[in-house]
Amino acid sequence: MYSLREARSRERKESDHESLQFTMDPQSTDESQQRPIEADINEYKRFVTLHSCKENQQTEHFAVVSKVVGIERLRNYHDDLEEILKLKSPDTNQEDVISQWVKFFQGYKSSFTRLKNVLNLTDADHENQIKQLVELAHFIRFPTVKEPSGMSQEEMLTKIQQSTKESRKSQEELTEFKRFKKLHVYPEEADKKFISIVEAAGVARLRKYHEDLEMCIESLEVGCQSSFRVYFKRFYQGASDSLRELKENVGLKDEDEVLENQIDKLTQLAYFKRFPTRQDSGMLPHQMLLALGPTNSPPKTAIDTVERLAWSANIVREGFEVPYVAYDSIVTPALETLRDYIVKWESNLYRAPYTSIVGPTMSGKTRLILELAKHIPVVYICLRPPNSTGQPPRSELADLMLPGRALQVDLKKRYTRLLHAIFRVVASFFSKPKRQHQAIQDQLNAWNKYSLQLNDAPVPFARDVQKEMEMLAHSPVKTTALQDAARKMYQSIPGQKEWLHCYWP
Repeated sequence: MYSLREARSRERKESDHESLQFTMDPQSTDESQQRPIEADINEYKRFVTLHSCKENQQTEHFAVVSKVVGIERLRNYHDDLEEILKLKSPDTNQEDVISQWVKFFQGYKSSFTRLKNVLNLTDADHENQIKQLVELAHFIRFPTVKEPSGMSQEEMLTKIQQSTKESRKSQEELTEFKRFKKLHVYPEEADKKFISIVEAAGVARLRKYHEDLEMCIESLEVGCQSSFRVYFKRFYQGASDSLRELKENVGLKDEDEVLENQIDKLTQLAYFKRFPTRQDSGMLPHQMLLALGPTNSPPKTAIDTVERLAWSANIVREGFEVPYVAYDSIVTPALETLRDYIVKWESNLYRAPYTSIVGPTMSGKTRLILELAKHIPVVYICLRPPNSTGQPPRSELADLMLPGRALQVDLKKRYTRLLHAIFRVVASFFSKPKRQHQAIQDQLNAWNKYSLQLNDAPVPFARDVQKEMEMLAHSPVKTTALQDAARKMYQSIPGQKEWLHCYWP
């Protein structure tokens, strides 16, 4: 499993080396591991009293720490810890205090806050004691780190908490990796396949997949279970006629309603295995089946091709409407990053105030923009090729942004007019008196309905921008006019003071 960890993160190795894992081999008979030498027995007893864990773990933990830092340093640690634990209220049980202390240095969530409460420590009145508490926790958690570490209190606290999270995450991944190898046919590179799914969907979602797959296998006749992995692999890879093969060889018949439900479940599992980035898409089993394949043989007729493209377009469009997955870990950080970039932008450091969302096809770029549009006004223009069948379709305004090569146009003037037109339309939309009194969310909803083109139906926004372009074509191109339009647009944007701080030159 070390190769799996290395593939996941090279940096984790350093953390794993620093954070000693104090777990003993229960089969060990080495007397030096079972009992500390007599000369250290007093400190060992103090160590046991101050760290409530299993006896064999206490013994090994003590042996490792004392060997690394020496008995004298460990004695000083005990003295300091005992002194600070005396701050507890008289009616507080000592065992409860020790329990909270152990949870804290082991990095459990919210344990630091609970420990401070137990010890009656407040940030305002006990700054030195809190700092010492963090230093003691960092010392006992990472005894191999040279002192002084040079780390701030916040850095030590973060390291304690993150290290525990990574350790638990590694153990969870190891457990699911073993299940993954057991449930799938991979002669080699199983770790790479596993990592790609974990990175796309997460360990928790993969665990649910494993649980559902195991239930499906257990429901089969015993004689069919051994061959299931082979035929299931052909099915999720989209091999020709693989669904019929799967049903015939593992004893499934879709005439039975119960078995039909089971086939639907297997289809959902195969879809997740094949497309982990599209989890919780809201698609029905028959739509997933269409997406699965076959992948190794083209459609038989042109009609089949057209039908498949129509189905695919409908599926993608439906995907724009389903609830967003992992909202707090994707959309919220994206908004915060945009705000941060806007605040930090300086004209003498950066050529223009823009950033990019980069990713492969079907990675969710458009969907992310649609989610951002629920919080900030978005002008969305899709520039895909004119004959593309992809979704969303090419925007009407794409021709204004990408004039034909045969046209001899001054691009600087053209794009100045285009931006000028867009800015004026945006400002006009949000400046209407009736809209100024609406709630911010209502204004954004109205804007998205007015401007977002997610199908072949034209939107009023494109029409209005084209009209503005026609009007501006008869006016001289002035940078000052563009700046003025940008300023008016900014002033009209709902809630702009809450999320945007711009400087218009």
